Amino acid sequence: SASAISFNTHAPFGDEVTNMKIFFGDILAYDGLPLTEFSYDKALLADTDYTLKVEIITANGLRDYVTKRVVCR
Repeated sequence: SASAISFNTHAPFGDEVTNMKIFFGDILAYDGLPLTEFSYDKALLADTDYTLKVEIITANGLRDYVTKRVVCR
């Protein structure tokens, strides 16, 4: 089974994170409310390396993202 990926998100004072998107390469694996933990669906991802991208959007329309190389097996 897949290992869980944990997140901490922060927004400027008076704002809040309202949306999170999680990509494995070009594959959108999640789009919804902010998560603190995510386990990917192994059936969606071939065994290979991916650039994991986590994007957040705040109520005030600010966006930020982070990327990390991950290996799915």
